[in-house]
Formats: sequence, structure tokens, C-alpha cells
Amino acid sequence: MIHNTSKLFLGDILDVGCGSGALTIAVAKNNPEAKVFGVDRWGKEYAAFSKALCEENAEKMDYFFRILYYV
Repeated sequence: MIHNTSKLFLGDILDVGCGSGALTIAVAKNNPEAKVFGVDRWGKEYAAFSKALCEENAEKMDYFFRILYYV
């Protein structure tokens, strides 16, 4: 778990249990050289979150090209 999203990291970053993708986007924003991967299962108990929502949020913030989401 990353506690400081402003720490510069060069390479790939994995956000496990990314939910809405907010933390994934924050990490991508503060680590411009990194490729960020978000993974979640987005089950029925978390119906408000989905892969599509994460991708939409990343696109709105203009980070869609550096963030990949997986189920």
C-alpha cells in the first residue's frame, strides 16, 4: 500500500482493490513516468464501482493513456 502518493516512482505501480480508481489516478498524477495498473473484482456488494467507472474517471482526468484497469 502506498501511503504517500506524491513520492516519485519510476516503473510500474499496482493498485490492488482500486474501487473507483481515485487513488490509482492520484498515484498516476504524482508519478508521471510510471504506468499504473488498477485491479479489483467489483462485485455486486460494490455495485457503485466498476471497471467502466474507473476508466471514465481516468479519462476525465486525462490519465487514461497511463492507467490500465483489470478485473
